Amino acid sequence: AMSSIFPEGIPIGVVMDFKLETSASFYTINVGLFNDMTNLSTAYVITNLSKPEIEELESNIEDEQE
Repeated sequence: AMSSIFPEGIPIGVVMDFKLETSASFYTINVGLFNDMTNLSTAYVITNLSKPEIEELESNIEDEQE
């Protein structure tokens, strides 16, 4: 799946539980993270230069579906 927040191909954990929201078209998931986020010594910040364009396209699609 495409996401402007979590890029494809970078594993962060495994899905532990999920449910489909009846009033929406998305799942709520619980993820077991691969790393203990409370004990990080190094973090890399990745900037998605395409994020504004992706979000605009997603917004246009949502507007067309209404």
